[in-house]
Amino acid sequence: MVEVMKTRIGHLDKTLRKAVSVSLVVAAYTGGAALDSGPHASEQVMNQSVESVQAAAAQGDIEAMYWLAMMHIEGTIAGAVYGRGVELLKTSAFRGNPDAERIYTFMDNAFSGEGC
Repeated sequence: MVEVMKTRIGHLDKTLRKAVSVSLVVAAYTGGAALDSGPHASEQVMNQSVESVQAAAAQGDIEAMYWLAMMHIEGTIAGAVYGRGVELLKTSAFRGNPDAERIYTFMDNAFSGEGC
């Protein structure tokens, strides 16, 4: 199923891929609330969901930090700052989020010059 999903998303234009990416991240964090709103979920619902992830990250929730980091790194939210995303990812990783640890380690190795 994941392979089918990758194929379908891969054919979407860049703007639509970003919207799908943000929708999936927010839905995963909020328990699917954004997807339950139907295929035409309002921008207001999406903004409220992103705001809830931001608020949880500000409170120290390492899962929210991870998702917010990915939105910043991928540039899928308004005002995305790559460096802010990396810092959030690093904090989430050092506080024990296994997904953040995996991605931060990969990024750190990929961009450190080792093996380049």
